[in-house]
Amino acid sequence: MSTELAVIPKSDFLVLQEDSDLREALECNLSEGETWDEADLVRVKNPSSGGKHFTVPDVSGDELAEAITGVVVHSCYRGVLWPAEEPAEGSTPVLISRDNLTAELVGEIPDDMIDVLADFKLGETAGGRAVYDWKNLPYCQFGTSEKGNGKRATDQRLFFVLRKGDAIPIQVVAGPGSIGDCSRWIKRLTVPIYRCIVEFSLQAETSKTGQKFSKIIPKLVGTLSKEDGREVKGLYRDPIADMVSRVVPVAGGGGDDD
Repeated sequence: MSTELAVIPKSDFLVLQEDSDLREALECNLSEGETWDEADLVRVKNPSSGGKHFTVPDVSGDELAEAITGVVVHSCYRGVLWPAEEPAEGSTPVLISRDNLTAELVGEIPDDMIDVLADFKLGETAGGRAVYDWKNLPYCQFGTSEKGNGKRATDQRLFFVLRKGDAIPIQVVAGPGSIGDCSRWIKRLTVPIYRCIVEFSLQAETSKTGQKFSKIIPKLVGTLSKEDGREVKGLYRDPIADMVSRVVPVAGGGGDDD
């Protein structure tokens, strides 16, 4: 039996149809020079305690979904060190890493972190921001969390997913309990991720400390052609990659606790 994946035509996605209302809205409704912000994208909420349904905010109310399927127009790593392990809503991170190697200072350093961070400072960016050795930072090591054997800092894998009836992608966040498997899955893909049609589902798991959580399970269910992939790259992947390279998240967004 063949295991070859189906090549899905872009006509399955309304916004990729050149004469669709969604495509016209996407191209016309932004003012000249206006760009997307991460706050503009719907952020899917992951369940707690091993739940098996995503919560997708909608204009008519929250929608529960067993799976989320669409083109992954972009995916990236993000590491965040908050001023407190349970940060107050609206607070800004201390450090952000976008490559799992180094991190930039984006907020105020709490008194109890000053000496620790001083030992791991690497230098400064061209813009004058302090840069730190994220990979070796004590807060990024297992066992530093106050809640168990996890890390004091938070690892995330962001997926920006364009569903068939949407004009802009939604954001699915794989947190600490999911990021390892998701990252290994990405490395096994044989086509660029912005050509991948992926189904995300949830699997109930129990941590080493006995806490139940919901692990995100990605499954490749189809691909776009090279030509359609180039269109997705220009419309979505490139603008979103630029967006996440400069955005600073705030606490209280939800969806990133595994």
